[in-house]
Amino acid sequence: MDDDGRAVVDARAALTAGRDVVLAVDPAAPVDVRTVGELAALVLLARRCGGRLLLEAPGTALHGLVDLLGLDVVLGLGHAPVQRACGSADPEG
Repeated sequence: MDDDGRAVVDARAALTAGRDVVLAVDPAAPVDVRTVGELAALVLLARRCGGRLLLEAPGTALHGLVDLLGLDVVLGLGHAPVQRACGSADPEG
């Protein structure tokens, strides 16, 4: 998420307008508490403005850190379904 600052700026603008946002997350990107803090800020902004933040392809490291910090339920991060080549949605999404 840090590497693509423009995507975060665009997400903030869309969330402020009350729209739902799907944010692509590189599952191989390094994850730290700062990343989770940025996500928490975006989720809070979405809730305040009537939008929703969905993550596309978050990695196990992000899930693990969010769970470890006890924020999995608090953040309520949705997961955007991953579209497969045949067009069916990911059953785990």
